Amino acid sequence: MLRVDNIIVSYDGITQSLKGVSLEVGSGEFVSLLGGNGSGKSTTLRTICGWLKPISGKIEFEGHRIDGLPAEQVLRRGVATVPESRRLFPKMTVRENLEIGAYTRHDSEIKSDVERMLDIFPSLRERLGQLAGTLSGGEQQMLATSRALMSRPKLLLMDEPSMGLAPALVASVLKIACRINAMGTAILMVEQNANAALRITNRAYVLENGNVVISGKSAALLNNEKMKDVYLGNLSRRESSI
Repeated sequence: MLRVDNIIVSYDGITQSLKGVSLEVGSGEFVSLLGGNGSGKSTTLRTICGWLKPISGKIEFEGHRIDGLPAEQVLRRGVATVPESRRLFPKMTVRENLEIGAYTRHDSEIKSDVERMLDIFPSLRERLGQLAGTLSGGEQQMLATSRALMSRPKLLLMDEPSMGLAPALVASVLKIACRINAMGTAILMVEQNANAALRITNRAYVLENGNVVISGKSAALLNNEKMKDVYLGNLSRRESSI
């Protein structure tokens, strides 16, 4: 479905943030992208969705090149993003944020899809008329996710969905991601909580200084010695509860 082939990305035209990243996401897969701060995880997602342009390399989605396309065209192709820090429209209501998620659509099923989102995220139903900026952190993450799903994506990019959430909410958000994937939507998820991510995804890639340094099936990476030493060494109580 998605193939990222040796992309190089620079913010300033000189320093390379990504130094030849390659990865794949198959139809219906749930893949995690792991690594420390500044490793290039979010940059990779921003490049896939069209917010950044690679210096070289290529990105294909369903057999067609999408690198170089504007973000709106990437979205129309079926790639939606749940951005880091949610980036909702805080002075618009929950319903308005959901409807904006469907702005690329012109069919008659938008209202029914709003109802479907409220079935997936029932806590949003009683807050339809509430301003998005007044929601709790967990509710904002649910709204950001449902807004992205309103475009009916084939691939969902999730950037740090657990960031800033309490442990109980982290577990809830990741379980919702699993449910979305089980419904047929492929997911590429950036996540710093490596233990939790490896427990719920099919495969994983680990970035370090803009390079993929480890990749493989998630279950195997949980027992990988380098993963244990560098990324899984400090298993917290919060992670072990997920």
